[in-house]
Amino acid sequence: MHPHDGPEGHQLHLMCDALEATVKELKAKGVEFTQPVNEER
Repeated sequence: MHPHDGPEGHQLHLMCDALEATVKELKAKGVEFTQPVNEER
């Protein structure tokens, strides 16, 4: 988790092999994404 310069909060950076599958799995577990998920290299 990293602090950022925006409103109070943190950014969470995850590493995974299959981004779409990971997002789907996390949403099924109740994780709420408040911003779009971006794939970075």
